[in-house]
Amino acid sequence: MDLKSEVEVLAPFRLEPKFVQRIWGTADLRPWYDFVSDGKADPIGEVWLTGDDCKVVTGPLKGSTLGEVFAGHSKAMMGEGVPESAQGASPLLLKVIFAKEKLSVQVHPDDLRPPLRRMLVYACGGAGGGGRCGPQAGRDA
Repeated sequence: MDLKSEVEVLAPFRLEPKFVQRIWGTADLRPWYDFVSDGKADPIGEVWLTGDDCKVVTGPLKGSTLGEVFAGHSKAMMGEGVPESAQGASPLLLKVIFAKEKLSVQVHPDDLRPPLRRMLVYACGGAGGGGRCGPQAGRDA
């Protein structure tokens, strides 16, 4: 398949978010999502918007995961100038964090991913409503 027809197959598509259980999460994700846990499973701590396990829900690639899309269509997704070592992997994990209490945000590099993967943390609100929103002056971002 040539690059032009590959791009046509890819554009546009919508992803289904992946709800990830964490012991520090919360049972009620409203108003962000219409989701309230039944209390039988661990609470939801993260919602991945662009994770490799997120499912494509529209278009010709419906049913594939985002990881499968990147593996099969790297050059069309990221362009021809991306190094070979970075081809086949999603460069961005975008997630919304739902925590009952304050958390320490830490970045753990994944040896299986290329150096092009980046992380941006943008926190809004917090336990008890006392959180800050976004990067703060005088702090590392």
